[in-house]
Amino acid sequence: MGRLAIIIGIFDFSPGRALHLHHVLKSLNFQSIILTNRGIYVEQLPKASTDIVTINLRWINYNNVLGRLLFYVFFAFLCFLKMFKYISTSREEQIFIIARHPYPFSVLSSLMVKWMNIRKNKRIRIIADVTDLWPESLFFMSGSFYVRIFVKIGMAVNRWVYPKVDVILTLNYPFKKYIESTPIVIIPHLIDLSEFRPMNKDEALSMLEKMRFIVPQVKEKLRTRIVLGYVVLISKTIGSDILLRLFEELKDDEKFIFFVVGEGPLKQEMIHIVKSRNMNNVIFAGPFPHDLMKYIINVFDIALVTSFQDPRYVSTRYCLPKKFVEYSACGKPIIYIGPSRVLSHYIKTYNSGYVVRDINVHSIKSILHEMSIKFHELSRNSRKMAHCFSYELARKKLSELFKLLYIKEEIPKK
Repeated sequence: MGRLAIIIGIFDFSPGRALHLHHVLKSLNFQSIILTNRGIYVEQLPKASTDIVTINLRWINYNNVLGRLLFYVFFAFLCFLKMFKYISTSREEQIFIIARHPYPFSVLSSLMVKWMNIRKNKRIRIIADVTDLWPESLFFMSGSFYVRIFVKIGMAVNRWVYPKVDVILTLNYPFKKYIESTPIVIIPHLIDLSEFRPMNKDEALSMLEKMRFIVPQVKEKLRTRIVLGYVVLISKTIGSDILLRLFEELKDDEKFIFFVVGEGPLKQEMIHIVKSRNMNNVIFAGPFPHDLMKYIINVFDIALVTSFQDPRYVSTRYCLPKKFVEYSACGKPIIYIGPSRVLSHYIKTYNSGYVVRDINVHSIKSILHEMSIKFHELSRNSRKMAHCFSYELARKKLSELFKLLYIKEEIPKK
């Protein structure tokens, strides 16, 4: 009996978690398809992307609240049309739709497909993969009255939609408690530990130079200095502006250099500030295709993670950025600046780096000095931590979940 999985979700720098789920599902003998958009910041798809179907919405301005809402509506509607076509022509009897961001639009379009096929003898199961809290995270973009009203409406829709899916996947126990709905299974971010692995810095730099993604002058600066690396969407919504404080503190210390990789609404402003203040210790680059991330991260000596700094929001207190997992897999000691209890728990449990609650009362120089003393220990611990996010653990959980979805009428809550 054939099994089809359709994963829908938006693509900013890469399909991200959708791609990892796709690989795990293929290993479980699923026919798997990813429905996504043409990348918002990086257009190039990962290698082996024949199972990825893209929708072109690059004509919509994604960097404001209204444009983002329009993007989500169009994306969900076009995914509905494509899913309906695939399922109507599919011969598989077991069909799983894994609905990722944007919530609740992706879930609504999935439920509509299920309801329209209810009499066609197709066994469709809907899985909501909730890895961030939307629309609550819109507060990071704007706190205006209209945004608050929209968030309240979105939360009400979520409360109506989530009980109608068959199961919810989420990243951690606090998210599970917050959602409090349909049976929930915890599957953290995933990483292929054979692809993302510790690599010699010179090897990583040579690969990037060979593929013409860095020039010799930049290569030499990164090779001879301690690299503090940061790869992410460059935006105030995830605390990227905190980096300016670090740039300033270390601008006269020639041992260190910041390597900031990515794209986002704050990038050009940060470049302007760095130039106007003569900070020669910062290199901005990218965005790069996700296939190069294993090389980019292995150029780093220490990886930086930031998040929105206001701990009043649930999605700030319990965030788990996917780049944190990639840094860990490459064995990078991590400095996390922010209030996330989840990140603090991982770093402190595995002794894989340092947590800074308030950068205004801590000196980055003193932290870097402490890290230099036990650098190799932190690096080994970081790689050990990555095993919490391995494909093997996700494969076991998903295999059990799919059996339960068809053998039992209800998944027991654990």
